[in-house]
Parts: sequence; structure tokens; C-alpha cells
Amino acid sequence: MFRRLNPIVFISSFSISIFILGAIGLGIYLFLNPQLPSESDSKDTDAADENSEVLGEDTDIDIDANNQDSANNSDSTEIDKFKETEEQENITTGNINPEDDNTPHQAPDDNDQAAPLPQASKKPDLMISSCKAVVRSDDKVNFTLTVKNKGTASARDFITYLYIDPSPAPPTSPSTYTYKNNHGLFINLLPGQSYTWTVSGISIPSGKHKAYCWADRYNSVDELKETNNITISNFEAIIKPDLIIESFNVNVNNDKTVDVTLVAKNIGNASATKGFYIYYYIDPTNAPPQNPYNYTYYDSVGIFTDLGPGASFTYSKNGIPISSGNHSIYFWADRKNQVDESNENNNIENSTFLVPSELPDLTVTTCYPKINDDATVDITLRITNIGVVKTRNIYTDFYIDPQPVPPSNPTSYSEHYDNGLFTDLLPGSYYSWTKYNFVLSPGEHTVYCWVDKPKTIQESNENNNIKSTTFTVPSSKAYPAYDLEKSVFFAISQNLI
Repeated sequence: MFRRLNPIVFISSFSISIFILGAIGLGIYLFLNPQLPSESDSKDTDAADENSEVLGEDTDIDIDANNQDSANNSDSTEIDKFKETEEQENITTGNINPEDDNTPHQAPDDNDQAAPLPQASKKPDLMISSCKAVVRSDDKVNFTLTVKNKGTASARDFITYLYIDPSPAPPTSPSTYTYKNNHGLFINLLPGQSYTWTVSGISIPSGKHKAYCWADRYNSVDELKETNNITISNFEAIIKPDLIIESFNVNVNNDKTVDVTLVAKNIGNASATKGFYIYYYIDPTNAPPQNPYNYTYYDSVGIFTDLGPGASFTYSKNGIPISSGNHSIYFWADRKNQVDESNENNNIENSTFLVPSELPDLTVTTCYPKINDDATVDITLRITNIGVVKTRNIYTDFYIDPQPVPPSNPTSYSEHYDNGLFTDLLPGSYYSWTKYNFVLSPGEHTVYCWVDKPKTIQESNENNNIKSTTFTVPSSKAYPAYDLEKSVFFAISQNLI
């Protein structure tokens, strides 16, 4: 009833069945997994990782707008063109061509393979952590922007923009602005890392301004959060001159006149170009900044050339007649407010000075020690009245080697002598006297001559009453033979006999 099966036919049929089932299974597997990494793809990915420049975790990037070529050109995968629907934009170190479709991409992150989280949860997050303007003294503005990656993956190939006074304001693309600049970063910015971009010497008008610092201007980086890329900074550029009275001097002369010198300076950050006047008033009835309508004396000088930032102007007037007594003087820069200044409240300085009443002024004009042939010393003292009125009852003193020295009252000395004048000493007149034959030890000595030591005479100047002279007495000198008494006295004084 049964036909015996051929073993060879049986085995062949079974093998064909197994092959068919395997082909069906492979087809199902490929249908469910349409993309498998090829060997060439794996090699390309490894090569990209090896060629990417990755900065250390603790390294921040500082980029100066005037020296950025090394930062922008350090990666062989640098993207130098971006497509944009508005006008062509200029990067600080080159041009971005809006016609190029080579969209910036996010570089492979070396840490992605080791991360336990799914790849979709690891993304960068760029934010502006600093957006700061500094107004310089030369009418320019420096701007510093710092971009930080707050995300969990590296970011690269993105553009940071600076707009000042844009309209419309970002995130809408501005069509007008006071200033615009940008910078591209084409190396990895790791999680937690920052880079700083500095723009120096921006020319900007005086006034209040609003700056917009915008990281990833073109949304080239897929971020965890796309709404924190813009920071707004308000600042004021006060670019104006600022005039002050830097210094002044009032010198009172003996003839009852004064010499006045003033120095005006521009401490602002712009030139004073319109011309202005400097005034000074002596004894104004209404003190500035009120307008003085009565005064003892006033003078003014006009400055009609540019006074640049830091520049100064000096003016002097000598021989101004003035009465005796106390006086006030006011100096006023830009009296008529012709210059628009950054500070209008620092233009005035004032002081007081004293013109003495009609008084004598005694001074020592000669304090002269003469060394004689016999080694004795003669002291000559001359005083002069350089004041404007006469005086009398004048006491004069001289001390040789006093301790302490005048104007302290000496308590010890080698020699002391005084004299008095009890008649009138007229203005411009002098009085002198000499004391002879002081015997001093060999060596160096100092004589102090002093007029009006007790200060019994009121003078216009009490600080010119002392004069000193240093001299040297030789070790020995022969006395003339006819003066036996003096020779013997000198020999005894020198312990020669």
C-alpha cells in the first residue's frame, strides 16, 4: 500500500523548506529595521570625531573682535556661509553668503555614546550670560558678550549678534539699527562652558540706548530651550565735554596787589568746540552761580579753539590792585553755559586770601662772619624794612652754634649778642651793626641772625626774620708781633701755653 520514499529526495525537499523559511524571516527583519549602520558609515563617524576640536571642560573661550581669525578657522568643518532671507550679513572676521544652502549643523558629541540617556534628551542650551557696554573717554563704546551653554550636549556652528537700537526688536529680524555686528563660533562649546566676544571702539551718538545680544541668531543649533537666546541691556552714552577749574593760585604782593593764575580742564570724553568764557570775581556780592552784580574786581578770558578730552588751558593776570583785609575769589568755567556738558555743576571753585594792612616788614639781609688774620671772627648783621610803613624799637640778635636752632629759643650757644634800634626805620631803609673779635675753636660754626625775636612789631610777613651762615675757623693763625696781649690771650684759649 505504501511506496517507499527516496532518501535523497527527502533531504533535498527539507533543505529547500528551511531556506524558504529563512528568507521569509530575513525579509521581515529588514522590513522592521530599514536603516542599519554600514561599515563605511561607522568609519566616517569615527573620522569626524577624531577631526573635531573639543575644548576642556574648565576652559572658557575669549574672542576679541579685532583678532578672531584663529578661532573662526580652527576647525576643518567650519561653516562659512549661512542662508538668510534678509540682506547679506557681515561676520566680524568674514562674510556670510546668504545664497549658500549649507546650513550649520551640530557637531557629534564625544560623550553621546557613553550617555545612558536616549540621544533625543541630550541637547545644548545657549544663553547670553553677559551683555555689557563700557563708554570710553575717547567717545567710543566697548561691548562684551558672553555666551554660555547650559545644556547637556555640545554646541557649535552658530552666530551671535549684537544690535544697538534695532527696529523692529528681536526676535523679529531688525531692518534698522544704530549699530550691528556678529561673530560665528565653529568649535565645540561644551556643556557648562562659556565664550566671550568683545567689540571695541564702537562710535555711537550720545544718549540712552538699548542693546540686544542674540545667541544662535539663525536657530542653527537644536536646543533644549529656544526662548532664552536674547538678552537686553540698557545703557547711556554720555559723550560730552566737562569743564572744570582744575587749579588756581592767588599771590599777594608787598605793594598791595595780587597775581591770579587759573587752570581750566576738560575732563569729559568729547571736545569743547563752540568756544566759552572763564570768569573770576573778587568779593562778589552775589556768589556764583548767581550772577554777580557788584564786586571788587573781575576779569574774563575766552577760549575759542577746541579743548579736547584731557586738555587744559592756563590764564594769568598780575598786579591786580586790592585793599587790605580778607577777600574772597570765585573762578567760573563756561560762565555763559555755551558748552553742553555732561556735568553742569562742577564749573565753580572759590577761595579766600588776606592782603595785610599797611605794615612794616623786617628781614635780615646780611648775616656775615669775617675770619680775621688772628683767627678771631667779626659778625655783621644788617636788617631792612621791606614793608610799606616805618617802624622803630627793633631788637636784633645773633647766636653762634645755638641749640635748639631758631626760631626755637636757644638754651645753649658758643656766643650770643643783641642790639636795638630805637629810631624810625623807614620803608626801604636798612640798619646794620658789627660785633668784633669773637674767639672760637677751630672747626665749623653756624651763626643765626634774628630780627624782632620777641615779636613786638606787627609785620606783614613774620616768616622772613631769620638768616643763617655756616663758616670754618682755621686751626691756627699767627698774631702780629705788636699785639702781645691778643696773642697771649689766643694762645691761652687754644691751650698752646
